[in-house]
Parts: sequence; structure tokens; C-alpha cells
Amino acid sequence: MSLTFPERLAVPAALTLFVFLASGGTVAALGSASSGMRIFVRCATAVTAGLTCSMAWHDVLEHLTGWRDAWIAAAALWSAGVTYSGWRRYAKAQEEYYARLSKGGDH
Repeated sequence: MSLTFPERLAVPAALTLFVFLASGGTVAALGSASSGMRIFVRCATAVTAGLTCSMAWHDVLEHLTGWRDAWIAAAALWSAGVTYSGWRRYAKAQEEYYARLSKGGDH
């Protein structure tokens, strides 16, 4: 079963929006919008977007590469890249936070 073009766009967008609202809503409800939590919400949203797009476009990826499981590789590479990027952003935020603390700055 192949998806139509609008379905290939709408389904990943709807699922990504759901994850964004759920994770962002949880952070807002807890009242802890720290830099680490904002980074987590962005990364969760980006991973969801990449995974759902690679699933929605799996037959196109198979046609382009000739490999049936190309969507799995695309999803894994995307997730690894987002995870690495999020980890680096979190480390930078922590470094800046501790630098402010060592200078006697406010939280």
C-alpha cells in the first residue's frame, strides 16, 4: 500500500505536532523550562519528524537506493545526528551555566 503525496506530508506533520505539544506541554505544566528541557523538546520533535518522514517515504527511499531497508538506515542516521547535536547543545548550555556561576552571576 502506497501513501498519497498529501498523506506523506500530513501524517508525519501530525505525529510530530503531537509529540511537540505533548513534550512541550509537559515541560510547561511542570514549570521547568530550563535550557536542558527546551533542548530535549526540540530534539524529541526533530527525531519524531525524521522517523515519521523516513517511514512515510520508505518506498521512495527503496526505489532511489535499491535497498529495501533504506528507511531504517535513514532513520538511524537522522536520530544519531539529532542526538549528537542535542548532546553538544546541552554540554554547551551547562558550560555557560557553570561559567556564570563561577563569575558570581545569577542563575
